[in-house]
Amino acid sequence: MKIVCLLLSLCALAALTPAQTSRKFTDSRLAAREKARHTDDRSAYLKTELADCTDRIAEYQDKLVNVTAEIVAVDVRQRITLYDARTKKALTVSIAGLPKAQRRALLLSPVRRASVYGRVEKLNGQIMLNAHLITPIPAELPGEEPVQNN
Repeated sequence: MKIVCLLLSLCALAALTPAQTSRKFTDSRLAAREKARHTDDRSAYLKTELADCTDRIAEYQDKLVNVTAEIVAVDVRQRITLYDARTKKALTVSIAGLPKAQRRALLLSPVRRASVYGRVEKLNGQIMLNAHLITPIPAELPGEEPVQNN
């Protein structure tokens, strides 16, 4: 009787397609992406200075923050580096979680300054900001008047 039950369960498992067996993993990945998209509510992010994130890692770890700084480097591993010249601090930002169109637009545009919304994480002892949203800040040219809205 045990052999019959074992054979029936084996047949049931064999009948499943690979897509059905990995569905749970795929669903969890999709849920994580949806959660990241729905965290676009900017009021949920704590506006902070770049130096605060790098100096007080334990305080900011796993928190949603908004950091504005200069973009100084773009990495082939889907990372950018933000730099604050006043405090001489740098922060690595992972852009792997952004939609492909937004990553491409960021890499191809001449953006020098950006506001990054994301979660602070510690990876291999290094602090990293996992970006949920990046808002480019247009640079003002010298001698140019700022645009005023009426």
